[in-house]
Amino acid sequence: MFLVKDQTFAVEGRSRHVRLAKTDRPTFFVCEVDDKKYGVEVTRKLDPNDQTFTVKVDGKQYRIKLCQGEGEQFTVEVDDKSFVIKPEVAAKKAVRDETLQTLTTKETVKKLPLAKGAIIASMPGRVVAVKVKKGDRVKAGDVVCILEAMKMENEILAPKTGTVQEVNVTEGTSVERGQVLIKLKSS
Repeated sequence: MFLVKDQTFAVEGRSRHVRLAKTDRPTFFVCEVDDKKYGVEVTRKLDPNDQTFTVKVDGKQYRIKLCQGEGEQFTVEVDDKSFVIKPEVAAKKAVRDETLQTLTTKETVKKLPLAKGAIIASMPGRVVAVKVKKGDRVKAGDVVCILEAMKMENEILAPKTGTVQEVNVTEGTSVERGQVLIKLKSS
């Protein structure tokens, strides 16, 4: 599987973390919404201008239509019911300066103290790419490295704009959850 999307969205004002992974079957994906996984098969109508899809989620079929919105906000119609969606850019994979917030299976938030400016591994895995070096300037949301976990590639993003102070990993490095990957200094 290859990770296609890993982002948090505000859906009708409620935060939802979505991870979408492509499988070896062209129209089949694994979609994880918060902590629930779904097998999803997507087919698109032949008209390239039509943003309507037929989607099967764990065997149940839905008609999905993507509608243009203002700015980054858009509307998704699911069987004629509309939902307003807005990407939460800073929440994609960014980590707050002082705490790492990780959803547990009970959907409660666990906080761990961190060094100021630390970008940490949110899960154990292997670093497949490091996109920055010491002294580089990054903006909030920039990809700083890619971490492979459970056969999926996860983009690790800068939580804020700053300068790379330290890079503590290299390609091929195995990391543990909570390990500091990169340190940023605010600018």
